[in-house]
Amino acid sequence: TEQAEVPAVHVGDRWLTGVVDHQDDRLSYRSERVITDAQDGRIVTTVRSLKSNYVRTVSYDDQWGLLATSQQSGATTLYEPALPYLRFPLHPGKTWQARVVETGADGAQRVHVVNATVGPWESFTVPAGTFTALKVVISDNVTQNDVLVSQGQDVSWYAPEVRRSVRTEETSVDPRTSEKRRRTISLINYTLQ
Repeated sequence: TEQAEVPAVHVGDRWLTGVVDHQDDRLSYRSERVITDAQDGRIVTTVRSLKSNYVRTVSYDDQWGLLATSQQSGATTLYEPALPYLRFPLHPGKTWQARVVETGADGAQRVHVVNATVGPWESFTVPAGTFTALKVVISDNVTQNDVLVSQGQDVSWYAPEVRRSVRTEETSVDPRTSEKRRRTISLINYTLQ
């Protein structure tokens, strides 16, 4: 079975995505992600909302595992170890688990328990085009002080040719209120160096 290897990313790689919030259209926007640094096993990106021009910095390990998000104010949330959205090489049937501690700028900690499964290769069409992509399904249960505060699932389609996912469908449930949230993120266009 063909597998997807760790992507070789470069400073200047850029992805424009459309984010649709299915509960509140006012929370829908387009965002531009650009790599500003990629060395020593770390990928640093700026993420700019085209609606508000708000820019934040998001850092990953070399496998697109989430390490940190920093707001314009300097407030930073850290993830230890990196939150593994992907774990290369990717191939149908691969699974992984992780326990990740998220530490907010205020010092509050939440624990993510992640379970991931890689599905089949699929042909997937988004505004940026049609791609051959691997389906990756991740469940993420989040606790704070041993109390479950969120149950989420991300279904994404990773396309090696783009070096990122071309579509992500996020769903989450607040177990205290049963409130459900759903967002869809689709690739509109991209440029790779």
